[in-house]
Order: sequence, then structure tokens, then C-alpha cells
Amino acid sequence: SQLGYVEMPGALRLRLASLVVQEDDFLSASSWEVGLSGESPNVKEVASELQQAILARFGDAFATNIGIKVFAVCGIDRKHEMKRLSSVANQGLVVVPRSADDCILEQPSQFMFASDPPSSPQVGQISMSQLQLALQSDDRSYIRWALPSVAAEFLLGNQGASAEFSSVLQRIVGTAPSARAGSGGEGPWPHGKVPKWLEQADDEQGVA
Repeated sequence: SQLGYVEMPGALRLRLASLVVQEDDFLSASSWEVGLSGESPNVKEVASELQQAILARFGDAFATNIGIKVFAVCGIDRKHEMKRLSSVANQGLVVVPRSADDCILEQPSQFMFASDPPSSPQVGQISMSQLQLALQSDDRSYIRWALPSVAAEFLLGNQGASAEFSSVLQRIVGTAPSARAGSGGEGPWPHGKVPKWLEQADDEQGVA
């Protein structure tokens, strides 16, 4: 991918998403994107398709799709990927801060808003970018810490992975150079690694 992360096949992403939300009464995983051919749609295309689908199903309630407001929700580390959303087409963004200390400037005229911080400190520390790096470096402690147990164990090949998914996961997990060299397992980054680095710092040099 453009960010240097290993791409997961659509079927695997759908399976993982379904496992993550399987006990949630509000969220569900959609197979719409997996059924498309060619390149994955960008966020604007997804929002436009959702507007059209709502219009097709509830057309009597809306004159045109321009009256249907659709919002994407993402963490603060993914905000830059949502620039294609069009406020003119009633497509907006809700950014979820990691904690109350995060400063997110809302832009109501551009349909960009900030949610309340997560009620659980652990949820606020979870980062999709960090999870992808943990997967590539085979940082199993972070994967198990960040995901529901059923999804984490599936991702690590310990529970219910079919032969197809197992072969894919073997090509993804531990693909970072540090993992291949056997230097993984330090724990979640950065809070699992920094203390160890500080302990090894030379007392005479101090810490900057």
C-alpha cells in the first residue's frame, strides 16, 4: 500500500471485521466492497454509493441524494485519508480523539466534527496504523491487547482460520525485517518498548 503496510485480501478483512463486531448490537460488517472488482473505492466513492443505496431503499423520504447526510468515522491517525469527502454532497467526517488531551479543530461548514473521547482509556490508545505495524512485526502482545480475543486469535492463526486464510496470514504476519530477525515480542509500541529502552540508557548520558 502507499503507506507501506501489507494489504489484506478483501475476504480476510471482511472476516476479521465480522469477528470484531459480532457481539455488538449496533455495528455490523458489510460485504459490499469485497464484491467489487478492480481497485478498492475511496472514501468519497463509498459515501456516494451509500447515499444512492439509501435513496433507492427509502426514496419516498428524500427528493434527491443531496439531502442524505453521510458521515465517515475514523481515528485521529486516519484523518488525512478522508480529504476526498465532499461537504457540498453532504458527506462529512467525525474524528474520534484518543483522549481528552487531543485537540481537534471542528469545521462545521465543512461537515468535520470531533466526537467525545472514548470512555475506556484502552480504546483511546488503539491505533489502526499501530495495529498494522504490530501485525507485520509479529507483536502478538499488542494484537491481543488491541482486538477482541476471538479476532486476535483468528488473526494469529490459533482459532478457526481456514486453509485459505492461514496461507495468507503466513505471508502477512511477521513480514517486517525486525520480526524476521527475531527481535519482535517487546510488547505494544511505544508504551511497551520505551520503558525498556530507558532502563538501558547510559546514566551518565542522561535522557533527552
